[in-house]
Amino acid sequence: ATHLMGGEITWECLGNGNYIFHLNLYRDCSGEPTQNTYNLNVFNHPSISTIEVFLDNQEEITPTCNGVSFDCGSSSSNATMMYTYSSAQVFLGGVPPVEGFVFTLYDCCRNSNISNLSTTGTDGMIIRSVMYTFQGQDVGACYDSSPVFNSIPTTIFCTGDPFTFNYVASDKDLDSLVYSFAKPLDQN
Repeated sequence: ATHLMGGEITWECLGNGNYIFHLNLYRDCSGEPTQNTYNLNVFNHPSISTIEVFLDNQEEITPTCNGVSFDCGSSSSNATMMYTYSSAQVFLGGVPPVEGFVFTLYDCCRNSNISNLSTTGTDGMIIRSVMYTFQGQDVGACYDSSPVFNSIPTTIFCTGDPFTFNYVASDKDLDSLVYSFAKPLDQN
């Protein structure tokens, strides 16, 4: 299986300590299909170790490149699907430690068409988000939702065409957003 291209984990504060978690996954259409449910691993929380998310929607997001279009129906290695998942309401109480509550998804395997990695295929894909305390407050009071990306990631860059990508991220709590590159994670 060599299907996963990337993804993100976000959450929405509903109030009274309740959250809904969201997972977006991006899959190469020529790879194995995704699952209908996934378990997000939860680290550093005193009582919750996993959060189950369920498939809500799937949508093809393949751009047209130099007048050539690709589609998942043809199982093209250049076609991409986006899968969206959501959890049921989750009560998440407690004050996160300094390193935060960490939410991860690990799934095998990374897409072999990704050209900027030294290894792919059998290497797993890790998607990670961290919930930090809000001014030392108990997150059970539900003060903060995560930022979200409002644009669909571009999965194909056309050779010879100029390219700029804007994350178009927003935060409904109007928190300031800062982007930076981080060291890639491995499965250990």
